[in-house]
This record gives sequence, C-alpha cells and structure tokens, in this order.
Amino acid sequence: MPLYQCNPATYAGFLSYFNTNSHNGVLGSNELRAALVRAGANPSNQEIQQMIGLISVDPTGISWQCFIDYVSSYTKFRDQEAEYAEAFRIYDISGNGVLTRDDIKYCMEKIGIRVDLDQLMDSVDTNHDGNIDYDEFCAMMKKTVF
Repeated sequence: MPLYQCNPATYAGFLSYFNTNSHNGVLGSNELRAALVRAGANPSNQEIQQMIGLISVDPTGISWQCFIDYVSSYTKFRDQEAEYAEAFRIYDISGNGVLTRDDIKYCMEKIGIRVDLDQLMDSVDTNHDGNIDYDEFCAMMKKTVF
C-alpha cells in the first residue's frame, strides 16, 4: 500500500510510534524489533540488521522515510480487502461483477503475462459457472504461490 493510500489513523499511528521511539530521527534495531513484535513477527538480531541494511543507508537504524516505506508495504498494515476489491474492479472489464475469460485474457495481454486460461479457470472457478466471482478471486489471491 503506497503511503498516499494509508488511512489517516494508520498514518498517525506510524508517525506517533516513530516520533516516540526514534532517537535523532533514526529508529534503531531495538525499536524496530519492538514494532515488528507488536505486528506479530519475532525477528532475530541478524534479521533486524539485514533488514536495516536492505532499507537504509544508515547502519545504525532507519529514518522516517525508510520506516514509512517499509511498514506501509507490510501486509499486516495493508487493507488487503480494499486492494482485492480494486484489483477485481480493474479486471472486471465487462463490468458485470464477475471475471469472464475475456476479461482475464484482455488484462493479462495488456500487462504482458501469458496464462493458461483453462488451467486458471479449473483451479479458481470453484462453482464451475465459467466465471470467477469476487469470493473465488479473493481465495485465489490469498493462495501462496511460492
């Protein structure tokens, strides 16, 4: 979720946490760990240092910009249902509330992805009506691909 899509309460929570816990404009490894533990993660010291190394040029911690870029992309802070609804709306070219084979084919071609429509429909269209409804779409999006 890009920062501009954060709801005001989420943004205010991020800002409050950062301002309360940062030192000289930097959120150190202990503070970063505390934020991640609150979000349900349990990172090791090595993982924290790797994370800081990946998202910041300052090895002692992360700046506000790095922090907000990171946490706003973290799944737990995202509104997945809103993202799924927006994606479904985009794919629903025909505007009839379901994704047809033509809708999917058109969108995949536009973004340059080849997809086996028969395989996709077989695995996603669980009610076998020849279309992908919103619930089927969400179930597909929640599947782990890797």
